Amino acid sequence: MKKISLISILIILILATIATSVYAATTGKIDMTTQKSEYSKGEEVVIDVKVSDLKSDKGIITLGATLEYDKNSLEFVKMSGADNWSNPSYNDANGKLITDRSGLTKTDESVAKITFKVKSTAASTSNVKLKGVEVSGGDGVFKLGEATSTIKVKNGTSTENPGTNSNTITDNNKNNTSTNNASNNIVTNKTNSTSNTKNNTTKNTTTNQVKKQNVTPGKLPKAGIGSQIVIGILVIAIIVATIFLIKYKKIK
Repeated sequence: MKKISLISILIILILATIATSVYAATTGKIDMTTQKSEYSKGEEVVIDVKVSDLKSDKGIITLGATLEYDKNSLEFVKMSGADNWSNPSYNDANGKLITDRSGLTKTDESVAKITFKVKSTAASTSNVKLKGVEVSGGDGVFKLGEATSTIKVKNGTSTENPGTNSNTITDNNKNNTSTNNASNNIVTNKTNSTSNTKNNTTKNTTTNQVKKQNVTPGKLPKAGIGSQIVIGILVIAIIVATIFLIKYKKIK
C-alpha cells in the first residue's frame, strides 16, 4: 500500500512539473530589417534587430545569439543597443553576442542595431544571420530560432557561374573528329559482329553437348541418385507395413 502511495505522489509531481513548464514557456519571433533594399559599395548598412509576438508569463530580460556574415562582402563597424536594451557584448572572432535590458518586457521592440560597411569586393547579394537566438527572463531560457537579412549591392560581383569563360573556341579538328568517329564505328561494329558470332557458336555448341549428354535416342533420361533413394524408402515402407499387418492378423 505504501508503494502504491509513493508511486501516485511521484506521478502527481511529474505532471505538475510538466504543466508548470508548459505554462511558463516563452515564445516569440526574431527579425532583422534594413532601411533600404539596395546599397552601394562603400556605403554603411544598419540592420535593426527586433523581437515580436512575445508570449511569456513574466517576460524577457536577456538575449543571446551568434552573428554570421560574409566577411568578403561586409565589414563589421559597430553594434549598439536599442530602446531599453544595453549595448551588446560581442566577439567578432566567434560571432557570439549577448545583451540585456533594465527590466522584463513582453512588448514588440528593437533589441540592437548592427552596422556594416559594404566592401569594394562585395557580392551582388550577401546574407547576415542571427543563429541560435535565446532569451531568458524569470521562467528560464528559451529559443526563438534564427533570422536572416539579405543585403543587395549595386554593381556587386556576380556569384553565378564564376568559372564560366565567354570566349568562343573554334574546333579545327572537327573533320578529324568525324573521320575518327567513323573509323571507330567500323571497328566497333566489326568487333561486335565477331563477338556475337563467337558467342552464338559457343552457345550452340554448349547446348548441343548438353542435349547429347542428357538424352540418347530411344532412351529416357536416367533418374538421379535422389530418385533412387526415394524409391528405396517407399519399398522398405511397404515391406514394414506388410509385416505389421501379418503380425496383427495372427494376434487377432
